[in-house]
Amino acid sequence: MMLFVRVCGGATVKLFKILSVAALLALGVSAARADSGGDGQPKLGGAGPGSPNCGSFQGSADSTGAINADCTVTGTMASTIIFAAPDAETSANPKDLGLTCIAPQFLEIGWTMTNSQVMMNGVLTDECTLTAPTASTVTAQDIANAQKLSGGPNNDEPDCDWDDFVYGIPVGCDITVTTAGNKPNQLFAPNASFDVAPGQSQLVPFPEPGTLFLLVVGLGGLAILQRKHARKSIAQAV
Repeated sequence: MMLFVRVCGGATVKLFKILSVAALLALGVSAARADSGGDGQPKLGGAGPGSPNCGSFQGSADSTGAINADCTVTGTMASTIIFAAPDAETSANPKDLGLTCIAPQFLEIGWTMTNSQVMMNGVLTDECTLTAPTASTVTAQDIANAQKLSGGPNNDEPDCDWDDFVYGIPVGCDITVTTAGNKPNQLFAPNASFDVAPGQSQLVPFPEPGTLFLLVVGLGGLAILQRKHARKSIAQAV
C-alpha cells in the first residue's frame, strides 16, 4: 500500500511537470503565432460543392500562414458571409484590426463588405462581413458582371457559377477562402485559426486564451494536494 501511494504521488508530480512544460510551450507558440508580420488578407470566393458543412466549419492556416479552404452551404442560401480570425493571429500589432479581406468578384456583382472587431468567447476577433444585394438594390450591371464572370449566360442552373451568386450562395455551393498569391506580409500567423460562417450559422467560438494555462494550474494544485495526502498516508503507516 505504501509503495502504491509513493508511485501514485510521484506520477502525479511528474505529470504536473510535463503539463507545466507543455503550458510554457503552448504560451510560447501563442506568442510566436501572434506575429504574422503584417495584416492577414484572405480572398473570399465561391465555387462548386465541397466539404465540410459551413455551419460547423473552423479551419487553420498551414505552417507558412497560408489558407486554402472551402465549405459547403447547407440549410438556406447564404446572403451574408462572415470570415473571422483571432486578432492576435492576423496582425503584428495587438488590438489593431489586422484583417483585410478581399472579394473582387463578390464586389463586382453587387455585394458589399464591412470590417469589424468584436470580443467573442473572451477572444478579440477580427471579422469581415460580405452581404449580397437585395432584389431592390441589385443592378443590371451587377447581373451582367455575374454573367461575364461565368463566361456568358448559362441556363444550366444552379451550377455554382458567379451568375448563381448574385443574391447569395445557394445551398450545395461552396464558400472559398485562399491566400494563394499573397505577399508574405499578407499571410496569417503559422497555424492561425479562422472561421467562415454563412449568414444563417453562428461562428464557432475560438478557444479562450489562457485556458490551457488555467487547466495546468488546476492540475498543479491537485498534484500538490495529492502529494501532501501521500506523505500523510506514509507518515500514518509508519
